Amino acid sequence: MNYVAADCSSDAVPEVRIVTPPVYGKIRLQNVTIPIDRPVTSALGHCNGKPIDAVGVFYKSKSGFTGVDSVVLDVDSRHGKVSRYIYNITVR
Repeated sequence: MNYVAADCSSDAVPEVRIVTPPVYGKIRLQNVTIPIDRPVTSALGHCNGKPIDAVGVFYKSKSGFTGVDSVVLDVDSRHGKVSRYIYNITVR
């Protein structure tokens, strides 16, 4: 989870909250640095490849589990907007 400023620098790193944790695994949140990867046609496409601060969301299933798990996250942009994300995770 990240936000890119118009000048291709890191904007405020969002606050990620776990609303509903997964049933069959665990979620780990970690501050990371990743390359910007936006569609080339987007307004920030020219920023691609530049490093940006972000929050990585990592899932690890319980040993032996296969099937579908899910997690619900709220992401606070720190600019007055909170977005809810629902992820269905297929473990094979």
